[in-house]
Amino acid sequence: MPRKSTAPLTERTLYLPKMAEGARCLAAAFRHLGCKAEVMPTYTNAGLEFGKKHTSGKECFPCIVTTGDMFDVIDQHMATGANVNDSLAFFMPETEGPCRFGQYTRLHRILLDKYKYVNVPILSPSSEDSYRFSGYFNDDQAIEFRKLAWQSIVYADLIEKALWRIRPYEKIKGKTDRVFEETMQAGIAAIEAGGGLQLIKAAKKAANAFASIERTHESKPLIGIVGEIFVRTHKESNQQLVRVLEDLGCETYTSSVAEWVEYTTHTGIEDAKEAFRRKKSLGNIGETAKFWLTAKYQRLVASFISQPFARLLKERFDHSTEHILEETEHIFSNHINGEAILSIGGALAFAKEGYNGVVNSMPFTCMPSTIASAILKVHMRSKAPFVDMIYDGSIMPNRETNLATFAFQARQNLEKHGRKA
Repeated sequence: MPRKSTAPLTERTLYLPKMAEGARCLAAAFRHLGCKAEVMPTYTNAGLEFGKKHTSGKECFPCIVTTGDMFDVIDQHMATGANVNDSLAFFMPETEGPCRFGQYTRLHRILLDKYKYVNVPILSPSSEDSYRFSGYFNDDQAIEFRKLAWQSIVYADLIEKALWRIRPYEKIKGKTDRVFEETMQAGIAAIEAGGGLQLIKAAKKAANAFASIERTHESKPLIGIVGEIFVRTHKESNQQLVRVLEDLGCETYTSSVAEWVEYTTHTGIEDAKEAFRRKKSLGNIGETAKFWLTAKYQRLVASFISQPFARLLKERFDHSTEHILEETEHIFSNHINGEAILSIGGALAFAKEGYNGVVNSMPFTCMPSTIASAILKVHMRSKAPFVDMIYDGSIMPNRETNLATFAFQARQNLEKHGRKA
């Protein structure tokens, strides 16, 4: 089992996996609480080689990537003569439900112990309690961190949405990327200072900065991207999927990290209500109230931070969990917790909103994404072009050909139906 460590972890550097760009903001939230936190370098040749060497091929691709990233960091510290057992810690969330993601930390722990890094802790909050960080911080710290972490995720998601919204149409190439990096650094500074009003101010400046970028007014196919959360947001693992689609003449929108967190809170409410139905106790009432208040806080914070982006993004905001479940009501049961239902509901919602195509970005052998793929191939058939993009680290010449064909179909859809979104 992963060894849990207690805050503030001031004697160690905590390394986070680089999933979405928002990992940098989350590291800033840890730093606000006194932790030395950094995002791991990712997808190095040495790291990938280590990850593949220590997995059987049955594991999903993100397991290979995160394992390699972790031990690449260790090798870099060993090269400087650092005492790894006393100076490092790793952050690796877990999930419940039918997904191997919940087992990553078990493999990481086995490997750390095998290579004599027995005192290196892994912080592994779980989706089961909506990532409350129980046991890692004292109660006050846990509440403060959870609030700031959510603000960090929302802000990072918003500026990335703005990047996707503007970059395909920019007149000066590279301008949107530069603005994105500037607004990312401003957000990091606000988060390190405690977030709140400072982060809302940063959001206002960010929205204005993106809106001021000169852009063309051409019409491009709008593509929704769903799928497994790591692969769809980790640019290196999905071989720059968004960039490739933009180069093929499309605009994209990727389902966000915040969407997943909101879903785990929703399932927490449902599970707590079910526990109360089975046993009517004060403890179960309290658990339901905690999740309900968390949901209210998340919605309120998201509305405040996203308000400055309302004109720029228009309808390009996350689907609510309720909306996704409504789309899948007669197709897939929410009793099977996990990402499959988000991919199915998200894709169907994109199609209904007038998106010109949907990509399902997934690791090779990912069970939830494979389930989603099987269902979506049937239900998307008459709605919008749909394609699976499957990644395992290999470079396949036909992958870009498949995307080019998909982009052509999306363009035909645009010419026939236009764009509602």
